[in-house]
Amino acid sequence: MAGLLVGLRGRPLGRAAGWTYAVAWLGLGLWLLYYLGVYCGFAYSILRFPFDFDQGEGYDVNSAWALVQGLPIYGSPDVYPFYSSNYPPLYTLLLTPAVALLGPRLSMGRLLSLAATAAVALLIGWVVRRHTKRWLPALAAGLLFLASPYVYHTTALARVNALTLALALAGVVACERAGEGTGRPRAWTVATGALLLAALYTKQTAIDAAAAACLFLALRDRSRGLALAAGLLGAGTALYLAIDLATAGGFTLNLVWANANPFTLAQALTYYGNFVETHLLLLAGAAGFVVASLRRGGWRGLPVYAWYFLFGLLTAAGTGKWGAGESYFLPAIASTCLLCGLGLGRLEVALSRLRPASALAVTLALALAGGWQLLLLWHGPLAFPQWGAYDRGPQAGTLSAAPTAADTAAAWGLVDKYIRKTTGNVLVEESAFLLVDGRRVLGNATQQRNLYEAGRHDPAALVGLLERREIALVILNGQQYPAPVLRAIGRNYYAIDTVEVRGSHFLILIPGGR
Repeated sequence: MAGLLVGLRGRPLGRAAGWTYAVAWLGLGLWLLYYLGVYCGFAYSILRFPFDFDQGEGYDVNSAWALVQGLPIYGSPDVYPFYSSNYPPLYTLLLTPAVALLGPRLSMGRLLSLAATAAVALLIGWVVRRHTKRWLPALAAGLLFLASPYVYHTTALARVNALTLALALAGVVACERAGEGTGRPRAWTVATGALLLAALYTKQTAIDAAAAACLFLALRDRSRGLALAAGLLGAGTALYLAIDLATAGGFTLNLVWANANPFTLAQALTYYGNFVETHLLLLAGAAGFVVASLRRGGWRGLPVYAWYFLFGLLTAAGTGKWGAGESYFLPAIASTCLLCGLGLGRLEVALSRLRPASALAVTLALALAGGWQLLLLWHGPLAFPQWGAYDRGPQAGTLSAAPTAADTAAAWGLVDKYIRKTTGNVLVEESAFLLVDGRRVLGNATQQRNLYEAGRHDPAALVGLLERREIALVILNGQQYPAPVLRAIGRNYYAIDTVEVRGSHFLILIPGGR
């Protein structure tokens, strides 16, 4: 009976160990399903909320809306309407047909991100199943990814992060097939390059997947690895130069200089510390798998997912930049869960070779460790701080609580009372307030600030509009515009109201004052 319960090949675990193993899987599985339910409920509530949940959502969707209207997305922020994007164009291009058909709804961008997130979880499970021939480790690996509070906070949003991860992981999976040297390795190499190039042109941080794939393939087959690297570099550079030429240098301005944000080591270390704290045992499992692989086959024996894990941890140092967040750890989380799934598959085989008493002890230890890890990952509508069950994510304060009916009513009230009654230009820091009314978005607050501080943006034109009071309404909540813009607002506008939405206070200003 015990052997049937755990589904192991070889010697059965013994009755006590078998029942313990089965009960542990049942308990941990139900806990993972709880996190899946929390994620789905949160995603549903976000889909129904038509306003910014994260400050950048409206801008990412507005890029597609701008293309629909024939406007550039890599223009100069010095020139009216002052808008530009700091991301490559693929997410925008994929979103454009839906926006052209249904209008600039944030739900379209969120659906694209949710589809990409589901693809990542399925890919993780498929890889683990393919290697271990076991369903339980495969299901656990995919669900563990969705159980991370970092995934919960960031992947349901209308942002580029989830799509970047899905394309990058798909490229890494294709690279493994290319490295196997069987079937059609050349076709898999081409597929790897195409997927990784797509990921890089969704968000630049996909460089970790590209580096992992090129190094892995070079260690297996030097010529094919060099061909992949050369192809990525050549095609990527050609595409970059073509877009930069077509935008008269706007691509470089908005992708390079606008992302040259100040780096703070203390901020990066804080994020790393929190990541280790919340994913401690998963990281230990992934690291153990990497070490075991090294001992068996050396550097050449490391699977591509191990390289993706290592490079993902390195590129997460980008969290030290101003404006960075938990999404920088998504590649490390995906690869960690995948490696843990592979490790669980090996563990099932190893357990079957132990004496019943030893198997029971190991099973109990792993069950306790699994429960502790799931407690560290705690998030959702319930919290029991006295038991350690609370959301430990750095962005939990702003991205963990689903929007309420009161939040939706307050946001619509702001739109109805102020924006829809205003004739003329409106300047807001959260652009969804304009998108729901079909209005043109002016500027991109953080983009303008970044370029101004890099010495690449002169806000004189916008300041002139404010000095002449040609902006009919200003709505601030984070005051992220360049300093000259904020000073011009302070000189020429005065506050008439404050509206609270999701804990943020939106200051409503109209022309007047000194």
